[in-house]
Amino acid sequence: MLSEKRKSVLIKIFVVLGLCAIGMSLTKLLCIGDAKTPVLKEIKGIELISITADSANISAHIVLENPNNFAITIQKLQADILFENNKIGKLNIVDSCVLPANGSAQMKIKSEMQTDKVVEAFSRGKDSLLLTLQGNALVKAFGMMFNKDVAMPFTFSLNSSIYKLLKEQTNSKKMIVTDKASLESISLDNSIVNISFHIANSYPLPFEILSYPSKIYINDKFVGEGNITNPIAVKNSDSSAVGEMKFSLNNFDLASTALSGLLQLKAEWKYRTEGDLRVKIFGRELKMPFTGNGTLVKL
Repeated sequence: MLSEKRKSVLIKIFVVLGLCAIGMSLTKLLCIGDAKTPVLKEIKGIELISITADSANISAHIVLENPNNFAITIQKLQADILFENNKIGKLNIVDSCVLPANGSAQMKIKSEMQTDKVVEAFSRGKDSLLLTLQGNALVKAFGMMFNKDVAMPFTFSLNSSIYKLLKEQTNSKKMIVTDKASLESISLDNSIVNISFHIANSYPLPFEILSYPSKIYINDKFVGEGNITNPIAVKNSDSSAVGEMKFSLNNFDLASTALSGLLQLKAEWKYRTEGDLRVKIFGRELKMPFTGNGTLVKL
């Protein structure tokens, strides 16, 4: 059995350990009570991923700074996106993230904005939107959870985002699809190539193709220039329109290409058009590089 002296020593040890534990807990509580709000320093890499009739989906990264002298974990971050004091969307972080003491970290976010609000702003001639992020972060420190309000203004470059989205669509050959390309007429001086095509619009953005001043190459040799025959209006999502391009070819260049093809035993003529599409959307003109290609004539 333990002597009275040893019992007294053990009791004192347990008391000291208990007081230390209480002290540490109080220290944690004081630290958490005095914890400063994580600072939203920057939103970068904002990219318009897709747009539907209801929502514009955006990807980006936010940089958060931890002003505390202890590490914290951002478990969740949810915020509203405000434009002119009206909510037009929401934002969430993709994964939790640890912010080192007095340090910073970058987090990926996903966001949705209301398409009608975005379109309305674009139609009003705004190249960029000055938005406000306002929400709440669920923070973890010392094994305890607490909430902190977060807010910051940021700019969304609307004009360049829509331009990039349309450009990707045209480059993927999903928006402008060639139906037929043929040598329509031949005269002493020049020949005419006619290219019929259709336009499929997968976005809730009506637009008009005003022109396509371009050059045409056959088997990689420049042979003439042309354009679309008329402006083409395209309605909202899931609608399509048809159009035509006409190119005037120099017969000397065409004959040279044909002779070269025969000498090289080429069985067909491959054409390529290169130029800038002039697109009008909500009264604003955009210019986008576009290259089309296909088979013109089989000999």
